[in-house]
Amino acid sequence: MQMQSLKTSVSLVLLSLSAYSQNIHAASDIDAANRQAEIIQQRQQQQLQQDREDARRAIQPGGVDLKTLTPSQPAITTPASQCHDIQRIVIRNSPHMTVAIQKQIDAQFAGHCLGVGEISQILGLITRDYIEQGYVTTRAYLPAQDLRGGTLLIDVVEGVIEQFKVDDNGARSVPLATSFPHLQGKLLNLRDLEQGIDQINRLQSNNAKLDIQPGGTPGGSTVVIHNEASRPLHLFVTYDNQGSTSTGGNQAAATLTLDNLLGLGEMFAVTHRESIPTSNKEHYSASDDFNLSLPYGYNTFAVDVNRSRYINVLTLPSGNQETAEGNNKISTFSWNRVAFRDQVSRLSFGAALTTKDARNYFADQYLNVSSRKLSVLDLKASYSTAIRNSHLSLDLDYARGLAEFGAMHDSGILPGEQPHAQFQKLTADLHFHLPFDLLSKHFSYDSEVFAQQAYNALYGSEQLLIGSIYSVRGFVNNSLSGDTGYYWRNDLSMQQQFQIGHETLNGKIYAALDTGWVTNMNPDLQGGSLTGAAIGLQAQWRGLTWDLFRSAPVEKPATMSREPAQTWFRVSVAL
Repeated sequence: MQMQSLKTSVSLVLLSLSAYSQNIHAASDIDAANRQAEIIQQRQQQQLQQDREDARRAIQPGGVDLKTLTPSQPAITTPASQCHDIQRIVIRNSPHMTVAIQKQIDAQFAGHCLGVGEISQILGLITRDYIEQGYVTTRAYLPAQDLRGGTLLIDVVEGVIEQFKVDDNGARSVPLATSFPHLQGKLLNLRDLEQGIDQINRLQSNNAKLDIQPGGTPGGSTVVIHNEASRPLHLFVTYDNQGSTSTGGNQAAATLTLDNLLGLGEMFAVTHRESIPTSNKEHYSASDDFNLSLPYGYNTFAVDVNRSRYINVLTLPSGNQETAEGNNKISTFSWNRVAFRDQVSRLSFGAALTTKDARNYFADQYLNVSSRKLSVLDLKASYSTAIRNSHLSLDLDYARGLAEFGAMHDSGILPGEQPHAQFQKLTADLHFHLPFDLLSKHFSYDSEVFAQQAYNALYGSEQLLIGSIYSVRGFVNNSLSGDTGYYWRNDLSMQQQFQIGHETLNGKIYAALDTGWVTNMNPDLQGGSLTGAAIGLQAQWRGLTWDLFRSAPVEKPATMSREPAQTWFRVSVAL
């Protein structure tokens, strides 16, 4: 009887251990599926962003150097016998003249004997003050007067825009109402006009130039916009092997843009990306992006909606095979305003409201950990400038998770190491481009530093992911995610022409070295650093562009398996 009882107890213990082991394997499998889902959806967003940037025309900051338009100061050669004692200087009709220049004129010239040379200097100072503010058609004049009373009168005629004219062969390609809103009849400021030209030329179908002609009244000007408009429809097609093995390595993408359909200067763009072949439903991904942007002077408004989906048959740590799948929807409403611009620099501020809805499944089971709804408010600042022949840009972003718009709510007792839906984080993205010549060759150095500082533990969609061709090259199957971290990408390239038959191809040979580091508030989650390198070749021929490079890991955590070197290609054609 005792022996039978012992056998029964042993059997129960073995069954309990077996069930416990199965639960451990199941939990491990689900954890692996959750991590995979987060990585897949982040990389899909990176691919879509790259597709959008490749298809979009970039407008570099620039404009007229106003110092070249300012009059030179004449030398003072007036004999004392030909000057007048001036005690007071009155400048009329000058509401936009700076207080500083008025004080300078009073201090330097009032109470002195002024001749033609000194008066010309005063007129030049006033005109220069206006031109340096962008009022390039404003001038100061000397009216008829008797200087024997000791008062010098100066009249300012502030230049205004009488009218706009468009020269585009009747194509109706220039939307004056949104490019130059409320400027007719106002003071002519060259920076306002340059901003409008930039808004027009952000559409690929436009190549607008500015011409300021005399108007019919004193100080009046006619602003003529010359534009050689091309077809408003553009197609950008890409084929590459830059997907992942889990969701299809070979992929194709197409971006279709339509310019100014409504006559408001708007741009509509739709992008579709899909793994090839589409019949492979074990490792498949697809994504779509819809973007509409509308200019209004110094402002640009945009709406962006993208959807992505994936299917991946996973071989799990337990040895089992199960299907992981998911879909993701992200909607963003954004506003950007240029606050300052000159001939080399531009400063802008903006805001964006984004809603994110991720739904992931594993073995037909809904994954709560990697499925969620988030709402995020972003406040942004961007600055770009030219320093001699180099170019520098900096983007700053403060992101805050909201509880509104259907987002999940954090509980009041949520531990600090647990992911927060109501989070705060800061990001900074610094780009530097330096062209230079060496040994009769044209080189360029490009560097990007992206950094993120989180003040709460983050969900995977908000974390920084390193280890891909978009961050640290040399890694495809291994990556690291963290709440806080950075990556630093460096490219050194040499321009090169290639001769194929009778055709000349412009291109470059480049070498790259990237590094990155991440850490997490949850001590149980792995952080660490990655370093990778790449060498490659890019070339352009007519509308065709291709990029071929080989990447390899250099440094990784000891717990991460080493990946072999990978060869990547990307072929694009603009139609």
